[in-house]
Amino acid sequence: MTIASGVMRRQWTMLRMIPAAPRRISVRDIEKQVRLTGEVIHRRSIQRDLVKLQEEFTDLLCDERGSQHGWYWGNGAERVEFPAMDGYTALSFRLMELHTKDLLPPVVRRHLQGYFTRAGSVLAMHADGALTRWQDLVRVASRDLQRIPPKVSDAVATAVYDALLEGKRLRVVYQPVDASQPREPYELNPLGLVLVNQVYYLVATAWDYDDVRQYALHRMRSAEKLSGLATRIKGFNLDDYLAAGEFEIPVSDKPLRLKLRMHADLARHVEEAPLANDQQVKEEHQGWKTVSATVNDTWQLRWWILSQGKYVEVLGPKRLRSEIARTLKGALARYAKP
Repeated sequence: MTIASGVMRRQWTMLRMIPAAPRRISVRDIEKQVRLTGEVIHRRSIQRDLVKLQEEFTDLLCDERGSQHGWYWGNGAERVEFPAMDGYTALSFRLMELHTKDLLPPVVRRHLQGYFTRAGSVLAMHADGALTRWQDLVRVASRDLQRIPPKVSDAVATAVYDALLEGKRLRVVYQPVDASQPREPYELNPLGLVLVNQVYYLVATAWDYDDVRQYALHRMRSAEKLSGLATRIKGFNLDDYLAAGEFEIPVSDKPLRLKLRMHADLARHVEEAPLANDQQVKEEHQGWKTVSATVNDTWQLRWWILSQGKYVEVLGPKRLRSEIARTLKGALARYAKP
């Protein structure tokens, strides 16, 4: 191996050791890691190499405060990778940035920012390629009423994500939806984060209680990660919690044996995406069908039935039919007013 190739390999090895901001690495630590590769090099040579590399890589920065200079890649700097990032990897990072970035803790987003930047550069080099076009061909949409998501302060989001990631307790000043003023600070044990219709909720217990509650991040007026470890609930599983319908608004704890008369066009949708595993659909006459299923007794069920207007009729249970009828009569009375 020639001297030139040896220097090049050492310099590329050093570049890959340098972390992204806000982390730093000292020349001393770089020296230790280079020596672990079997190469003997003096600290002054490393310093000269880094200064030369800084001329080629403008995002390579040095924090000169303190006795140990700390080297790091600036925010958004492209990652130096071997082998180079290919188009498939670049597309994966691009889709992650577009669709899942807000689900990642801020510290992880900062770590990935260099990869996102590099992915954009790779895709830009193949602007006419199929992989680049893919990001313009795929979208995530919703049939729900489009609304502007409530704003969550950066400080609150950072504290919540960090506490959840590190398994720490969290102190929040919280304003419930039915209160005009925030309540006294809560001390929460984070268990999970759930996105529901563009609203982020922290699933947590308060203080040393066992009951699991949901706290909307946009209602947190402040949040502070504490040093103490969060109390875990034995056997808690976020998927099981969601499957149990905990993010629905219950009317009663007992399930309903729902029976509906539906227009055939609407029934086709619930045949494709059933209301429950035990759903049954029977043909009626003149374009109508009967749909039966065991469902949770929730407000979401009522809102959905009412949203279908004249295309659905509740046949059972009788109490739900009467409730829907009263609601529709009340609405009709309001619309009858001039």
